[in-house]
Amino acid sequence: MKTWFITGASRGFGALIMEAALASDSVAATARDPSSIADHPRLLKLPLDVTNEGQARDAVARAIEKFGRIDVLVNNAGYGLLGAVEEASAIEVERVFATNVFGLLNVTRAVLPYMRSRRSGHIINMSSIGGYASSPGWGVYCATKFAVEGVSEALSIELAPLGIHATVVEPGYFRTDFSQCPVLEQHRRENRRLCRHRGKDAYLRRGRESSTARRSTATGASDRAACSGTQAADTSRARQRYGRAHRGEASRRGARARSLAPGVLVDFRSVA
Repeated sequence: MKTWFITGASRGFGALIMEAALASDSVAATARDPSSIADHPRLLKLPLDVTNEGQARDAVARAIEKFGRIDVLVNNAGYGLLGAVEEASAIEVERVFATNVFGLLNVTRAVLPYMRSRRSGHIINMSSIGGYASSPGWGVYCATKFAVEGVSEALSIELAPLGIHATVVEPGYFRTDFSQCPVLEQHRRENRRLCRHRGKDAYLRRGRESSTARRSTATGASDRAACSGTQAADTSRARQRYGRAHRGEASRRGARARSLAPGVLVDFRSVA
């Protein structure tokens, strides 16, 4: 039986991965507010703001005290920033990097000493399709995921001699509650206001049509993606990446994402 340490476990992929892991393993589930996470005999709920390095060390120490080990770290905590690169303020950019990149590093640094002492473990970093193909409106968010890709590649090489695996997972578009993040909501409203103010009604209509076209996402896709997250922890067939397309396919996906950018800017909830 393994012990998982999952950040951002109160919603989205984090909650789904936690549920899948609890079927057979123990889980330390963290979130800014873990009160919404249901109780389970093999579950330890911990409050954690990943931008607070001291809090990350404390949460990891409590998980070790409870379970004695951490076999799998899932760095899932993060949020999106929707808007043109020029429109994103310095403080908004700093905050999203603080969570998506520096927060991931805080938790990783807290967990690695325990994995090194056992010379085993698996770090799973949740990236995105935006980690290898950016698109209009998502420049800053994709920049954070590009950073996660670079960190994950280096970790995979650095940790291999120590018996520790590192994997980056790159989901595409799934029906989770990612779009309900307050910051993302704020930016979507602002983009609508700017488009109307500039008289871009046709732009808005195209966005709605593109969003409607994306609603064919298969039921249960998010659950299958969560299963992929748990499968990534199988060290007997560990891979550096899950979800990355071949170069040609990546280019086609990038072009498709850019062609649908208005839909993403105007109404992301319908396609997420």
